[in-house]
Amino acid sequence: MKKLIAVAVLGLFVAVSARGATADKTKKAKPATACKKAKECKGPLPEICERCADGRDRCAHWACVADKCQVEICPPVVAHGDCKAATDCKGPLPELCEVCADGNDGCAHWACVANKCEIQYCAPQCTAAADCKGILPDLCMECPKGGSQCAHWACVGGKCETQICP
Repeated sequence: MKKLIAVAVLGLFVAVSARGATADKTKKAKPATACKKAKECKGPLPEICERCADGRDRCAHWACVADKCQVEICPPVVAHGDCKAATDCKGPLPELCEVCADGNDGCAHWACVANKCEIQYCAPQCTAAADCKGILPDLCMECPKGGSQCAHWACVGGKCETQICP
């Protein structure tokens, strides 16, 4: 009797499963994860932020990768090749923008800095120390490599920095 009940339950399970499989085959709905741009991706995002390899803090956002929506926190690390100009740099760019020091929006684009490709968001502040302006601290010190130097501007990776000893 127990075998008969077990066989009947198993038969019922198979029949219901087969009916469900047939119903799934007749649906022609487009997957919700298909996309061409990240703006097409919708839905709740986890409340997670991280410090990324580029030194910026980023929070979870939608990305469209290989025509599929996916949650991303940090943009993918791209191999940075040698370059002479930004036009030599190729590869996918994250669909991210940020507010720059001048108040304008800067979106991800390729830049050639010191003959290496890198992703930038805002225009470089400088190409040489002479481009940097502002108040410097009245501070001088003995440098580890000998001699003494006072605070001065340096252009490092397109950004103005105050340096004392190089």
